[in-house]
Amino acid sequence: MMPSTNHLAAIMTQFFCAAKRIRAPLLVVGVATFAFTPSHAGSLRDFFANANLVSLAHGDKVLILEAQNTGKVAQADVNSFDDFFLLDAKGTLFVNFDNLLKLKDQRVISRLIGPEIYSNHDIPAADLQDGFNKVKQNFSLNAALVGHVSIYRALNPSQPFVYDYAISKQPGSAICQEYLYAPAAMSFQKGSPTTPCSWTLRRFGIVTQF
Repeated sequence: MMPSTNHLAAIMTQFFCAAKRIRAPLLVVGVATFAFTPSHAGSLRDFFANANLVSLAHGDKVLILEAQNTGKVAQADVNSFDDFFLLDAKGTLFVNFDNLLKLKDQRVISRLIGPEIYSNHDIPAADLQDGFNKVKQNFSLNAALVGHVSIYRALNPSQPFVYDYAISKQPGSAICQEYLYAPAAMSFQKGSPTTPCSWTLRRFGIVTQF
C-alpha cells in the first residue's frame, strides 16, 4: 500500500525537529585530519555546491538535497552516490535526478514546511565524506555504511547547515539511524531511526505526477 502524505509529513517533521534541536553543540571536537580519497573525480559536496539546479528546482533555492546509491545499497563513501533528490523552496516539488543533472522523475506533493530554504551554492566547504568520517569517529561507528545523506539548513544561524547521515544499523538492514553533523560548530546529534534507508518518490504520498 502506498504511503500517504502523512508519512511524508512525518519524515519532514524529523528534518524540522532536527533543525530545531541543533541549537547548541552537544559535543564539540577538536579539528582532526582524515584521509580522503574520492571514489570519483569530484566530491559529492562539490557536485551539490557547484550544480546549476535552477531548471530542476524551478528557482535558485531548495529546502533539502539528498544523495544515495542508485541500487539503494549503503556505501562506505558518500562520493560514490549517483542518485539525487531535491525538495524545492516551496516545499511542493520532489525531484529525482542523476549526476548529469538529468531529470529522472518528479512529483508534486501537498505543501510541506520544513527547514530554512537555501542556495546550494552556499553549502559550506566542509566535505561530506569528511563529515561522515567524523560522525563515525564521534559515535564509534568504525565500520558503518551510509544509506543516504541529506543537506538542509537549520534554524540556528550559528549552525546554519546540517549534514544528515542515515547509517545502516546492520548490513542489508532496511532500518537506518540518522546522525546529524553541523560543520560550522563541529557538533553532533543522534537523530531518529528511519526506514527505508533510501528514498524513492513512491515513498512519498503522490498528489500529482508530471
